[in-house]
Formats: sequence, structure tokens, C-alpha cells
Amino acid sequence: MGSVNQGTLHAIRYAQSLRPDRLIAISVVETAEDRQKIDEAWIKFNLSDVELQTITSEYRDLTEPILNRIDELDAEYDDDLITVIIPEFVTSVRSQWLHNQSALAIKARLLFRPNTVVTSVPIVIP
Repeated sequence: MGSVNQGTLHAIRYAQSLRPDRLIAISVVETAEDRQKIDEAWIKFNLSDVELQTITSEYRDLTEPILNRIDELDAEYDDDLITVIIPEFVTSVRSQWLHNQSALAIKARLLFRPNTVVTSVPIVIP
């Protein structure tokens, strides 16, 4: 999650509907300013009931930091099934790859991970 937008909010609502024991949102940012913007948006949208974990990645690499954090959470909480919910923008076929490259990379890496479910939440952009 790089920003709090309608896709983020929709994915969080879906995650909450599953009634999980723990709900953790992971954000990857490049700078302290980006982190502050996410924190401010978290407050603005009243998301205090969802734990926000922010990872700083200098080169805006999303895949490795997210996968590493999922591994850490899996080790921390034994015997849990991890559900990774990814908001994905649904656009025209031509620009589909442009908006969802990170999501596809994360999903591909998680496909064969034990005890992991990956759910895409479509966000339609007309």
C-alpha cells in the first residue's frame, strides 16, 4: 500500500468482513515524508482498529520487503493461516499491466507459499 485511497479502503473493509484475529496492513514507503502522509491518512480515515506496519524501502521495491515481512509475521504467529489481500486496479486491457505489476509479482511469489491465501480485491477504474 503506497497510499490510502478508495482501493485501500475497499480492501480493508473486505479484510474486516473476514473477522480475523489480527488485521495488519503493510505499507512500503520511500521516505519519512511518505510515512508521515500514510500515518496522517490512517488517522483521517479512522483506521485505528487496523494495525499499520510501515516499511521503508529506499528504491521503492515492494515485493521483497512485503514478502520478508510476511515471513516474519508467519514465524511470529505459529499455526496461523495468512491471508494476503491485494487491491488491484481493473482498467482497460492495454493498461492493466501498468497498474498491477507489483501485485502480480507478489501474487506469483506467494502462490506456492504454505499456509498462505492470496485474495485480489478488484477496484474498477472506468
